[in-house]
Amino acid sequence: LLALSRLQQLTIRCDDVMAAQTEEARLTAQDLLQLSTVGSLQELKLVVYKEARLTVDDAAAAVWHVLPLKELDLGSSGFVHRDVLQQLSTLQGLTRLSVCSDLLPAGRQAATHQQLGLLLRQLTALQDLEILNSNRDPEADEASSDDLTIEAHRNVAGIATLLQAICDLPVLERVQVDLPVRLECVAVQQLSSMFAALLPAVVRFQLTEDVLTMRSERL
Repeated sequence: LLALSRLQQLTIRCDDVMAAQTEEARLTAQDLLQLSTVGSLQELKLVVYKEARLTVDDAAAAVWHVLPLKELDLGSSGFVHRDVLQQLSTLQGLTRLSVCSDLLPAGRQAATHQQLGLLLRQLTALQDLEILNSNRDPEADEASSDDLTIEAHRNVAGIATLLQAICDLPVLERVQVDLPVRLECVAVQQLSSMFAALLPAVVRFQLTEDVLTMRSERL
């Protein structure tokens, strides 16, 4: 690839299909840094699924910002770590972001709704957004009712931040969100009435005590 002096667009897929063709392969930070030397490269699309044996090292995320990264599909059999979100916030030119992972509530090392919202505020070039995770917190069923009430109160601010950030994306054309939440009935009613009015009519928006969903083909 380094010899292709006129290369302008490149898509790299690190997924189960490619993993099946090799015993072990990794796309490292050094590999990505070498791509940054291709002066003609204007657009990079990166598809990463971390359950595959062909993966991107965690350290590789730290050099994303030196590349002309326009589209990023990030999947994981675990959760998205907060450190990865911090690296995403440097990708000011990102036009498509797809995150399919176990985004669990606060109290873990996983990304929270609040952190996702703060991240999206910085990605103002986003045209296509997909955040999908239907998995519930495995400890939720074991938590006491008092613990769940406290967590529900904390979730209100996080969900509000996330929804407001999505509403404020200036050039967003398509959105798909499916996230577990933990809210009380009153909070659901308040947030639903507030943000249903702010979102474009073509966005199908539903918020319950357990799930946040948003769908649109094109805004």
